[in-house]
Amino acid sequence: MFLAASRTMPRSRGRLTRCTGTPHAPPTSGRAKQMTCEWLTTILTICSIANAGPRLQRWAATTYRQKKKKRTKRAPEAARPETGIALDNPFYLKSSQPWADEPFDNVDDAIDGAAGEAGEAGATVEPAGPNKAEVKTSIFHGTSDDLEDYQGRSWIDLPSGYKQGTVEKCRLPKKVVHTWSSHSKGVSAIRFHPSGHLLLSTSLDGTAKISRVHGNRKCMRTYLGHSKGIRTAEFAGTGGGQFVSSSFDKSVKLWDTETGAIVTSFDTKNAISFALATHPTHPSILLAGINKKIVQFDTRTGDNLQEYDYHLDAVNSITFVDEGRKFVTSSDDKTIRVWEFGVPVQIQVIKDTEMHAASTASLSPDGTTWLGQNADNTIVSYSVTGPKVRQLKKKTFQGHSSAGYAIDVGMAPDGQYLYSGDGEGRVFLWSWKSRKVVKTLSAHQQVCVGCRWHPFEASTLATCSWDGSVKLWA
Repeated sequence: MFLAASRTMPRSRGRLTRCTGTPHAPPTSGRAKQMTCEWLTTILTICSIANAGPRLQRWAATTYRQKKKKRTKRAPEAARPETGIALDNPFYLKSSQPWADEPFDNVDDAIDGAAGEAGEAGATVEPAGPNKAEVKTSIFHGTSDDLEDYQGRSWIDLPSGYKQGTVEKCRLPKKVVHTWSSHSKGVSAIRFHPSGHLLLSTSLDGTAKISRVHGNRKCMRTYLGHSKGIRTAEFAGTGGGQFVSSSFDKSVKLWDTETGAIVTSFDTKNAISFALATHPTHPSILLAGINKKIVQFDTRTGDNLQEYDYHLDAVNSITFVDEGRKFVTSSDDKTIRVWEFGVPVQIQVIKDTEMHAASTASLSPDGTTWLGQNADNTIVSYSVTGPKVRQLKKKTFQGHSSAGYAIDVGMAPDGQYLYSGDGEGRVFLWSWKSRKVVKTLSAHQQVCVGCRWHPFEASTLATCSWDGSVKLWA
């Protein structure tokens, strides 16, 4: 068809004529100009296919280039008053500004489209270029009265009438009293605030949330600083004014609990930190397991103070013992190592051909026993009171399925019960004295990765799962 059209097309010197032979005058209106450009493009295509005369090809190509040059050299419009963004900004997308009259010809990339999720949540995303917007790192979900009450107390302060004390005797939890479902993906860790009235949860959706444990139990603040899922988090010190989090985006951040601001970001050397621990008496000291090493940071400056380097594989857990004078680490190299704090030399190595890697660990409330979640579906215990850490071989607990998961393990405040999650969504509770399973809770639909007993209440237990829910039991 194109060949036949080119053969019947009349030719003239200096100007084109239509198939009827009528001279074609230059167009004047905008619509006519647009049609002319489309017509010239069609002519150029037909000529190139049908091998038309060289003079006609040169004329069509020259006219097309001139009209295109006039469009691109149009003076840029002023900035729109509602956005303050000039149309001549190279980081300009037609999709983000549909009112634009004419997009630029060469626009490679602009602000990442993934920023839309944060925008929907209320956070502002920092754009490229010299005019950078301030990044909002958290969202407060309460009211103005929640920020500060009439007595000047903040929402993270201990509420009036709430009593703290030593739990004399714990009871087994029986039922679910509340469920939080504010995370869009699986929940990776939960931590009670040192005061016990708030609960911190971290998720694979890249957010951390703090919720009230009593009263209306509403989510008070969401923290938005990570771009990928959060692996774990820990409160810094006994006050709970700050907490630290590690993420799969290879970052470790220190947060202000009350304001949601990022206080410090630590250099992880482009590696994921799977374990965090803050010193019990020096809250400005942070230990993080990075690249087979335990790195000691100063949270006030973010400086790397020291490195403990003897493990042969990723570090899974860091636990301070002996009032912070020592700490115990477990690793995928199937060893347990004991270190003196401040001295980058190991003082004891526990290894055996029959040992399995401990994915998580915790310390008993009285500080005498180290508990490790082994990859062979057992929980092992070690005494840390003497000069040497020794295994309590008669205190090995089993019955649950934890292989392949980093599932929390812990002990009730009075030391009577041991608890752990399960790969099938269950929660197991053992008697420390008899080592028998005394209760099993069908808690979640997917793996239950986190369990925490309330530090000041006899039967309050919090659990979390990859199904995205956090449950409070009593």
